[in-house]
Amino acid sequence: MPKFLIRWQTDTKYCPPTPEEREKLELATLEADYAALRAGEIMDAGRYVDRTGGYSICEAPSEEAMFASLQGWTQKFGPLVKFDVKQVLTIEEALKSAREVVERRKAASQQNKQAP
Repeated sequence: MPKFLIRWQTDTKYCPPTPEEREKLELATLEADYAALRAGEIMDAGRYVDRTGGYSICEAPSEEAMFASLQGWTQKFGPLVKFDVKQVLTIEEALKSAREVVERRKAASQQNKQAP
């Protein structure tokens, strides 16, 4: 199943005005990530040390399914959070793909040499 790296960044112009409200919101996002992690909705998640954002890694059957899933997070946290989502390959998948590209290039090169 395709994997996706979700990086998110807090848009500070939408942050709550008081430290207490910001702490409450941060705790809510951490609890939501933890619940999603425990439920198997995401494979890994973390926060930047400077508390400006974080990341998640999850699987989805397609880009469309990932987009639909992300809509729930967007509705929950509104304009406060900006998301950047990229489909990623494991090292094994990337290595297999790179080897296939090399083999196709070699085969095409051999065909070009044999053509009259």
